[in-house]
Amino acid sequence: MAMAEDGSGGAYLSWAGSAWWGVYGQHVNGDGIPLWETTGKRLSPESTTYGSGYGANVMSDGAGGAIFAWHDLRNHLLYPEDNAVNRNDIYAVRLNSAGQHLWNQTGVPVASGFTAMPFRISPSGGPSRLNMVSDGQGGAIVAWLDLRNRETTIHGKWDIYAQRLNPAGEPVWGAEGVPVIAADGKQDAPTIIPDGDGGALFAWHDDRSGNFDIFIQHLKANGSYRWGSSGVWVHSGNKDQVNPFMIHMGGNRLAINWNEGYYGFNGEVVQLCTDHDGDGFYAEGGVCGAVNGIDPVLAITKAGTGSGSIQSLPSGINCGPDCSGRFALGTVVTLKAVAAPNSQFSGWTGGDCSGTGECSVTLGADVTIQAEFSATLPVKIAENWSSIYTTPQQAYNNALSGNTIISQSYTFNQDLNLNQPVSVTIVGGYDAGFVNAASSTEIQGTVTVGQGSAILDNIVIK
Repeated sequence: MAMAEDGSGGAYLSWAGSAWWGVYGQHVNGDGIPLWETTGKRLSPESTTYGSGYGANVMSDGAGGAIFAWHDLRNHLLYPEDNAVNRNDIYAVRLNSAGQHLWNQTGVPVASGFTAMPFRISPSGGPSRLNMVSDGQGGAIVAWLDLRNRETTIHGKWDIYAQRLNPAGEPVWGAEGVPVIAADGKQDAPTIIPDGDGGALFAWHDDRSGNFDIFIQHLKANGSYRWGSSGVWVHSGNKDQVNPFMIHMGGNRLAINWNEGYYGFNGEVVQLCTDHDGDGFYAEGGVCGAVNGIDPVLAITKAGTGSGSIQSLPSGINCGPDCSGRFALGTVVTLKAVAAPNSQFSGWTGGDCSGTGECSVTLGADVTIQAEFSATLPVKIAENWSSIYTTPQQAYNNALSGNTIISQSYTFNQDLNLNQPVSVTIVGGYDAGFVNAASSTEIQGTVTVGQGSAILDNIVIK
């Protein structure tokens, strides 16, 4: 069974039923109540002469509906239990939240010609759920084990192919998909994650060098290779590394796990570096490889009265929460400072970085760089221009009778208590330089006058 969130607290489910291997789907709300037929909505065609489908998967379409895809046997002449090869096609449907078909209700072909293989042949075997992820643009990316380039038997050559469907169910990567990898030997067990830009990252196990090793590849939104046609080696060892699983860890880092020697479990973090010319070679920063304990550490410290974040390219630092990261020896890391509201970036110190622009450092050893942010607080007292305050309340507490408190256009989530024996004027809506008051200042709270008096101008109270 496969399941995907519907974006409204409910879920979509998909499974293969026992009656002629039919593929079914269901939509349940946040209370677990079925919204479609009680026994599920049949997605694959009805048949009593052939098994119609299995290995079903489902994903949200980003618009409240879902895309379902499965291995399909409608064009096969043999029952699946009588066919040792078990080759098949792949079909997909898209339904809205009410269960209405948005594509051809019998399914659109993803792969045809009996080239798709619904089993992981080696080394662990067994049926596999069809691999599918969202392309982030209302469509889907599907990957499968493919036998179209096999030699004399299915054990001679296994490849991995993929197809992207647009929101209308039309193929984007050619009529029969594109090869993720079509190298010598056997490539099997693909796993996919979206790249956030219409393409996807793929990992698989591959025996082109003898034992099964782990490789990865990146297909861009148009189906072209990011790292050359052979993919990029991730890990090998004395035993087989098989059946990888991959997730994003933020930025350009991936966590890839796999079975070690069929039964063990292993994994590592792989960091994807920038590749400015797109050829994907290591020397150009394509894939750095594993983040090792001996790799140099780039650490960022923050100073000053203000606040902000630091981002790195390649990814690895996002400070706030993570102010340091390991990078492969010799990596050129570019740092960018982003000031928070009411703060400004004052400059870099250390690591041969200076000024307020982007900073690039080549890591040959551990490096510490300081980033300084200065506060540009939003409230002043006009008669005491050198002092700045974080809130109207703080400025009022320091005001004298006859003072004018001026505030930048800002939203303050607090009450304002006027409880001193002074008369003041509070004017909101100023620009960052406290020159023009062309907007308003919002106080999301109550304004209480206990003593004295106040004139409020351009102040919105909610």
